[in-house]
Amino acid sequence: RRWRGASFKKHAPLDGGNPICFPQFGRGGERPGSVHKAYPKMPADGIASQMEWRLSESGKYVADDGTSCPFVVLETTDDDASRAVFPHAFKLSMEISLEYTSLKIKTTVYNTGPNMFEYALGYKAHVAVTDTKEGDVYYVGLNDCVVLDNEAHPTKPRVRFTADLDPLEERCFQLQGKTDKVYLNTEDLGTGVEVGTGCTLYAQNVSGEDGCVDRAVFSPWDSSPNTYRWYAGLGIGNFGKLRIAKPDSRASTEIRYHVVDTTPSIRIREDAAAYLKVSALNSLARPKFDLSGSELPTDLQ
Repeated sequence: RRWRGASFKKHAPLDGGNPICFPQFGRGGERPGSVHKAYPKMPADGIASQMEWRLSESGKYVADDGTSCPFVVLETTDDDASRAVFPHAFKLSMEISLEYTSLKIKTTVYNTGPNMFEYALGYKAHVAVTDTKEGDVYYVGLNDCVVLDNEAHPTKPRVRFTADLDPLEERCFQLQGKTDKVYLNTEDLGTGVEVGTGCTLYAQNVSGEDGCVDRAVFSPWDSSPNTYRWYAGLGIGNFGKLRIAKPDSRASTEIRYHVVDTTPSIRIREDAAAYLKVSALNSLARPKFDLSGSELPTDLQ
């Protein structure tokens, strides 16, 4: 989703859509995905989304279900503006393909220079939803992992285990305000957001343990009053551990945005409500005593 008033000028930051984040994710400092210590001029979410990309290839291919699907390949390389903040030679390539219920993005990072560099790589999807404030918009699948809350502390994130959270919040949750969280080593295929219309958009890692294993949830909330209610921020990439690009090397990762007609939070919330009901009944239950007749007081025998 792209917002009104967003700039299409060269080297202008993007607000909306699904911008690529390279070589940094987020605002820098001590937050996950940061290369700010080595490159203090690095802007939030890196420089790749502000660079000029060119179309190098387009065409169609036959998917596994036999349908014909379109694809494009976009490329960009370092230039004077990028080297002013990130003094390395590199090339980025994105192969974007569209299938019936999926959008696939394969990204390749080439180190074309003589020096090694570290980088974060990811995407920040602004998913169009019904209403994050009053609608049925839930995040799902972000359980059994480490969560870093960048809004809980002004300079470094607060680190917690999702298992220490409320049992319902661990399995599904809604946005409650300004949010900037990173989840490390999540499920590959089960993380997503319900858009409020009966379907769920999943952000999936299809490159295994060397792929995009981390997720992010973000929302500006009231600091962006004209837009925040109509999208749910969902990031996917490598944020907790920076990737390493050796000289004259290349590395590829592939992600998939997959739409499914399902709302898993309904069952999760029903199970949580049933659990709370049983727990409440158990807490109100009167104790029972198994006594023989001879053990009863004489006035009750």
